[in-house]
Amino acid sequence: MSGGEGYSGTESYKYIEPLLRERGSRLIVVSPYIGADYARLIVREAGKKSVYVLTSEASRSTSQGEAIRILQSTRRLSRRYVAIMAYLSLLFAASLVIHSYYLALIVASVMMAFSVVLLSTSRSPGRYLHLKIAGPDFVHEKLYISDTKAIVGSANLTYSGLHRNVEHIEIIRDDARRRELIAHFESLWRE
Repeated sequence: MSGGEGYSGTESYKYIEPLLRERGSRLIVVSPYIGADYARLIVREAGKKSVYVLTSEASRSTSQGEAIRILQSTRRLSRRYVAIMAYLSLLFAASLVIHSYYLALIVASVMMAFSVVLLSTSRSPGRYLHLKIAGPDFVHEKLYISDTKAIVGSANLTYSGLHRNVEHIEIIRDDARRRELIAHFESLWRE
């Protein structure tokens, strides 16, 4: 591969973990298996940048199911927020209809306080983590892309894949090649 260097061995983490933690605006992860610890790392990183994860169904392993639950849990806050705000909005409207302005004032104050709390904890991972789980088609590809480099190869985003197994990866620093891989990822994401 042009614009890159190769690595084979049991220490792929030395290349992939820094890419995951790299400062930037976007992180792309394609891996059929993701370990729970790496799922937590992805969630943390999603609080700092937009993260796109494409993985495979959980039915293949219990640990994959745990990782998917961790990644999906980031969506719960936004769903809860929407549900609570919808309920409070209905209560606010009802209080105006029945001319209970005191109740309307209380409900509006609660809505504002709730919004302030949510905004003070903004950049919640649910807002920046985009997760797609391949259905019946098994995604076997491994691809990690940051704003400055890309890594392709055989290493799953699991402890074994990055610390135990002998894996081969290519580290690509060439921006043109990295953009090609982003386009490839975008086509996978649309499928």
